[in-house]
Amino acid sequence: MPSERGQGADWGRLVALPLLAMAAYLSIASLFSFGWQHDHPVASGLALASRLATIAFYCLIVFAYLRRRPPLATSASSTAFAAAMAATFLPFAFTFLGYHTTGVYPLLIVDVLLIAGTGFATWGVRHLDRSFSIVPQARAIVTTGPYRWVRHPLYAGELLAALGLTLLVGSLWGVVVWVALLAMQLYRAHEEELLLSAHLPGYAAYAARTGQLIPGVGRRRR
Repeated sequence: MPSERGQGADWGRLVALPLLAMAAYLSIASLFSFGWQHDHPVASGLALASRLATIAFYCLIVFAYLRRRPPLATSASSTAFAAAMAATFLPFAFTFLGYHTTGVYPLLIVDVLLIAGTGFATWGVRHLDRSFSIVPQARAIVTTGPYRWVRHPLYAGELLAALGLTLLVGSLWGVVVWVALLAMQLYRAHEEELLLSAHLPGYAAYAARTGQLIPGVGRRRR
């Protein structure tokens, strides 16, 4: 059973919420510098949709953070805490690597991955709602929306969107960041599930019938 800690400082809210609010602000501000590619209206439309999906994602996370319920338990693992924070903000590393992929069709693929991944993650946040957290915490079992098929739709969506950013970076370093993100999300999911199984009756049965990141894949044995 994972170690636990009682109620103390809400470090997830104190540390992550201001940064996520800043990400929401920067995403909104990016609309003012958006340039239409008049020769390629489909590419322009997808690029705009990608930015709007990102805005919706961060704004919904901030809203969920502000209204979430107190946790029943919080993991005391410093490693799990660090992995959760790192996985949340690692995708910003793609920006510093620079975007080198050009051409209409490669960018179409990038935007489709970004829209699909961010949209799926946003759908997950919408249904997680007041049970949302970044660090491993137990609140309630959510089985609606994408949670009917996978236990971690936020992580699945973020990985799919990050795959689009990896293609946009177009270098080996982008692949390294994506693989590191995958490893962190898998470890993060594992730590969360230990906590949820220990504190939420019925979670083990739920985990046994749903996939982890992909429907039907990674069901937990009872």
